[in-house]
Amino acid sequence: MNKKLIYFAFIVLFIISCCTIVNGKYGYEHEFDVANIVIYKEKPKITYATHISNTGWIYENSNFDIIGKDSIKNKSVNKIEGLAFNVSGNVPKDFVQVNTYIYTYWGPNSLSKCTTTGHIIKYGYNPDQNQFSSMASNNLVTLNGKKYFQFGGGGLNGIYEKDINGDNPIPGNIYTQCLFGICGINMKLKEYSSYSIVYQILVEDKGWIEPCSDGQECMYSKTKPITAFRTALIPKAEKQSLLNKWKNDVGTFNT
Repeated sequence: MNKKLIYFAFIVLFIISCCTIVNGKYGYEHEFDVANIVIYKEKPKITYATHISNTGWIYENSNFDIIGKDSIKNKSVNKIEGLAFNVSGNVPKDFVQVNTYIYTYWGPNSLSKCTTTGHIIKYGYNPDQNQFSSMASNNLVTLNGKKYFQFGGGGLNGIYEKDINGDNPIPGNIYTQCLFGICGINMKLKEYSSYSIVYQILVEDKGWIEPCSDGQECMYSKTKPITAFRTALIPKAEKQSLLNKWKNDVGTFNT
């Protein structure tokens, strides 16, 4: 190969790796945008906390972690009542965006409060249909010393728990069945030049359902809360491989 070409290639790589470039689109340091490809020098990381009925909050879950393993192994009726996400790394605050569907005892148009954070829970889509929450939302909560954006929460299957107006307590014969919680989730990224997000839910008596990615809604039924959940924020090139792997678990209760 021509020595001049080798020297030129070396200089270009050196400049890319050493210079701090401010991307005009986002205004964040350490991003380099060439032909719509954004390279993040600090790898983005997603962690999530989960509120499980009869258990409470479980913290510091991250890529590929299955939440609800014990419920699967013990064939428990426990459901995922709440999910909260934290996204770190040198990315925009709204890099990861999430929408969920929540089924509650109090029915359509009702509101309730998480018993631990006070977060407002709507029956149906949260924050609303076709709307998404992120680290840029103005209603972040603090859990275990860290900021999260939250969906659902404690109390959805609590005995005698009431709606936001203090009405309609959950009867004792209902709360033990754990019939309520998060039923569906939709996760997307601000842009997809470098990363994708993959996620999957497990439903009682049905097993893992088809995994979804990058803005697809993942739900079995609006009245069947999930027992387990997993997600992964990964390089875009790895997306199809992970989808294929998780598809092998569809209909099973593999952990």
